[in-house]
Amino acid sequence: CGRRRGLEVRAAIERTVEARGLCRMLTLTLDPARVARSGLEAHAYLKRTFARLRYRWVKAYSRGVPYVAVVEHHKSGMPHLHLAVGRYLPRAAIQRWWVAAGVSALPLPIALKLLTGDSR
Repeated sequence: CGRRRGLEVRAAIERTVEARGLCRMLTLTLDPARVARSGLEAHAYLKRTFARLRYRWVKAYSRGVPYVAVVEHHKSGMPHLHLAVGRYLPRAAIQRWWVAAGVSALPLPIALKLLTGDSR
């Protein structure tokens, strides 16, 4: 989208994050070796995988987890998710849920980056 529209979208995301109290950030990536797709196929795979992750959130926390998600693409075309979430999510649980949702096991620093103060 154009620069002006991009700024409008960014401002709307910032307002939503602040209004919902989404104070933690994380990034979820796909394993490119497992997801040998590009473009729309990879985006659709990420969407399905994230839906499975959200299902696990609802099972773990009866009301789910409030979030805002933004898809971004690496230079290779592989999509990944940037999320702002409204509750603490343990690293081990996120990795377990992400792997169970269909992403192969990756070393933790590659699979996700949490900026929540969790040093484990």
